[in-house]
Amino acid sequence: FGATNVVGEWAKQLSELRGCAGGIGKKGVATIIGEIGIPFDLNEKAAFRGGDWSIQVAAMDSTMKALDRALLSATLWNYTPDN
Repeated sequence: FGATNVVGEWAKQLSELRGCAGGIGKKGVATIIGEIGIPFDLNEKAAFRGGDWSIQVAAMDSTMKALDRALLSATLWNYTPDN
């Protein structure tokens, strides 16, 4: 499937949410995604043991790219290290 396609599909789905807001009232309403984020315990929590957070960084980067492509804003989840 590929990372680029994943971001594109996610952006498409987020754009559909934005489109729903466009049908409210005469001019639509502003849209913000209330919470978005990634789980930090990916790959069986390997980053907690080895310190390599590259998978989480890539996942968050994909999240932000999808939001940007969809022209949306969001608030981020804030996990603690012991989630």
